[in-house]
Amino acid sequence: MKIDLSSFFTTPDYTRNGIPCFLCESRKKLIQNTPEEKVRQAVLRYLICELRVPAERALVEVPMSHYVKGASGRADIIVTDKDGKPVLIVECKEENCDVTDEAIAQARRYDTILKSGSIMVTNGRHAYFEVQDGLGYKQLRKIPSYRNLTKWRWFSFMKQETEPFRCLPIKAPIPESTVDLYIKEGCLGEDTSLSLHPFIFNLRGWLNDTQDQVAPAAITAVNILKDAGLRRSQFGNAGGGKFSGEYRYFVLEDALGNNQIVSISIFGGSKTINHPHWGNRKGYTYLTVAIDDFESSHMSLELNLDKFVDLRGRNAIIWHNGALTNGKLGQTPRQKVLEFIQKEAPHLVLDGKIILGEIDTGEEIKSENKATTDFLSRLILYALLRDTYRKIARKKQAYCTL
Repeated sequence: MKIDLSSFFTTPDYTRNGIPCFLCESRKKLIQNTPEEKVRQAVLRYLICELRVPAERALVEVPMSHYVKGASGRADIIVTDKDGKPVLIVECKEENCDVTDEAIAQARRYDTILKSGSIMVTNGRHAYFEVQDGLGYKQLRKIPSYRNLTKWRWFSFMKQETEPFRCLPIKAPIPESTVDLYIKEGCLGEDTSLSLHPFIFNLRGWLNDTQDQVAPAAITAVNILKDAGLRRSQFGNAGGGKFSGEYRYFVLEDALGNNQIVSISIFGGSKTINHPHWGNRKGYTYLTVAIDDFESSHMSLELNLDKFVDLRGRNAIIWHNGALTNGKLGQTPRQKVLEFIQKEAPHLVLDGKIILGEIDTGEEIKSENKATTDFLSRLILYALLRDTYRKIARKKQAYCTL
């Protein structure tokens, strides 16, 4: 749900060692100003002023070990009743961070320890609020007052019915109202060529259609175990950008029997003019592939569809040139990446290009089509090999510095 905490945001009133600080009403001490602390302080004021939570019952930065010995983690805010029993757990995120499934899962994990029965996750612009009703968590329509949480316990729940998937338009020209909506929602770049719109909407429609499941299929040395549907998540890239929204994700198994998750989505890049960090750049559309492992959850591939999709009649050829950024090591020579991919998966390389697929834009993309599964297989394999290359290069660099 949308939430407007603008009236509760304030600028730090104090300074310590040259660092702006808030005087926290809960902790009664100066707290350094950070993007997350800014939201935490606004939420704290919102709880006290709007929801009528007594200030002494809103606890901030509470370690889980305070309730269960050895438990890890620290809740942003815990609201208690008059007897000190937790009745609400609040997780705060920076304003530019989305309210993701991971954040909700973290709050739920804390609730297994605290048994509050209510959780809230917010970035100051959006909020997710749910309570347990004996059968599991249910999302609320609105944020309840403190009295409602502790005494009345009456809530208005969101409807749980799953809305049927609605196909996106795939025939040119795409309605202008639809294009404007997707640009506004960050799903399409405002400078993306009109000729690419049908293909992009077709591909996004397939990614969003969780009823059209991808059957388990072999991807060279990696198998798709499960098409797990949609997740709401956020992944960052080497340049400090963040891609937040819904991803279609797949559970994989490699040749060693290890499992990991690969997530795929489409986002519109922001157009900037004389930006202090991004400078001048066009608002293009990107096909993104993110990988979860124990080391990190990160973006493995950001494919600029304006640059790496060639339209030939009704067919869209999706390819890449091997460009790769490897953290602090910076840009990798493309030829080295191409040589590595040629060695590990020669069927991906043709005439110095990495060929990811060929899609008929005149037909709706479906999982049953061989062109679709071939494209998915190549895309996932390429993303995994890019990560493998990054790890090898980092190990070599670490060895050379010894």
